[in-house]
Amino acid sequence: MSRTGLENLLYDDLSLLRGRRVGLITHPAAILPDCTAALDALLAAGVQVTTLFGLEHGLTGAVADGVAVGDERDRRTGLSVFSLYGAVRAPTAAWSSRTQGPTATTSAPSASATRKVARTRA
Repeated sequence: MSRTGLENLLYDDLSLLRGRRVGLITHPAAILPDCTAALDALLAAGVQVTTLFGLEHGLTGAVADGVAVGDERDRRTGLSVFSLYGAVRAPTAAWSSRTQGPTATTSAPSASATRKVARTRA
C-alpha cells in the first residue's frame, strides 16, 4: 500500500523532528487520507511547529488566482504565516531563524500525491 510523505514522516521518521522548531510549507490539500490537515497531524504528534509558510491562495485557500498573498497569523493556532506567494517567493534568513536544522522544515504532500493515495485505497 502506498503512503504519503506525511504519513511516512509521522509513522516512521518522527524522531527527525523531535526537539526541533519546525516550519511547515502547507496548503489546504495537504492532508492525510482521513482528511486530517498536515498541521493538525504534526501538532497532535507533539511536533513543535513554530512557523507556517503559505503558497498561492494563502494558507486557507481563500485568495483568488494570481493575487499576491501577504503574511498573516493563523487564527486557530496563533502561528506566524509567511507567504511564499507575495513580495517574497522563498524563505528568508530571518524566517529560517524560527526553525532549526536542515531537516526541520517539511513539506506536506502535494494535492496530486494525496489524490493518488486516495485512488489506491478506493
